[in-house]
Amino acid sequence: MNEYILFLDESGVNPGNEYFCLGGFIISRQTYENKIIKEVETLKTNHSIPHEVPLHYTDIKNSKGYFSIFKSNNGAVKRSALLLDVVKLIHDSDLTTIGCYCHKNNFKIQFQTYSRCDLYGIMLKKIMEQYIMFLLENNATGSIYIESRTFNEDNMLHDIFNSYLENGSEIFSPKTVKDTLKTITFVIKRDVSSGVQLADFVPIGFLRKINGLKDNYNLSQTIYSKLYKNGTIYKNSLGLVNYLHLDK
Repeated sequence: MNEYILFLDESGVNPGNEYFCLGGFIISRQTYENKIIKEVETLKTNHSIPHEVPLHYTDIKNSKGYFSIFKSNNGAVKRSALLLDVVKLIHDSDLTTIGCYCHKNNFKIQFQTYSRCDLYGIMLKKIMEQYIMFLLENNATGSIYIESRTFNEDNMLHDIFNSYLENGSEIFSPKTVKDTLKTITFVIKRDVSSGVQLADFVPIGFLRKINGLKDNYNLSQTIYSKLYKNGTIYKNSLGLVNYLHLDK
């Protein structure tokens, strides 16, 4: 069977954004190993970024950490060139984006509380259903790679993953889940996984459009153009899902 990897990252609530989004991209294992890893490293070399420095949209945009170099003369030009090349790499790659998002107030109304950990877990369950549908359509098995948070949060998500494998869902039987979904792996950011680095840009691209923000560098347009079921009536139920359906 074909093998796919889903690289996931999240973007949380902050003063400029009231939505939580878990999103990422699906890519064949062969394409990732034979093409993407090399292309990400080539991009970093072309922009004189050390291997050990992860590409991170917020740090690049705000000139934080290593990317404080963009505060110097001609820094804005270098920043734009880097982000344009990242977007071009995503655009030119054979990958599929998926995501799930929710307004924090809707979550509070539904569950009488707001916990990032709880919301993270619920979003993961939904994402796994979207991913399994993709895998079934492509006669494939798949694994999930996600950026590590705290050990407690990783353990919570690992338990959710295992429970999903054992019990299935309202949509998929345990056998279907086990036949398609294989492993979940937590990657520490400093391990600079090429897939996790690119996944960082996906929820940001989703949220900039959801919040009606300017599409700098065509990031949102590119992320949406790769959306699972884009152009079909299923794009909002299998591609980018608005959890709880209470807001726009």
